Amino acid sequence: MRLGLRSRVGAAAAGSAALLLGALGFQYLGGIPPCHLCMDQRWVHVAALLVGIVAIITRRGSLAVIGSLIAVGSAMLAGYHVGVEQGVFAGPSSCTSDPVGSLGVDELYRRI
Repeated sequence: MRLGLRSRVGAAAAGSAALLLGALGFQYLGGIPPCHLCMDQRWVHVAALLVGIVAIITRRGSLAVIGSLIAVGSAMLAGYHVGVEQGVFAGPSSCTSDPVGSLGVDELYRRI
């Protein structure tokens, strides 16, 4: 089965929408505040979603190329973000913390 351009663009846009909803769920339902890189990634997905919607409405294949470039940028930013969290790359201090293994619950809440 071969999917048409609109179906593929729609699936990509839906993927960005799902990631945005997941991030908002972690923030507002889970109480996990986003760091600076998290917010940057959200804006990339907003751009991908908007380009996808416009591509579907206008049926312009050239926008799919732009959406693909946004997806590559998103993947690169996500890789950098994971690297910062794992200590591979230096990043904004809002994305890293000291080890928390010996801290109690009250101290962890205070640090948030």
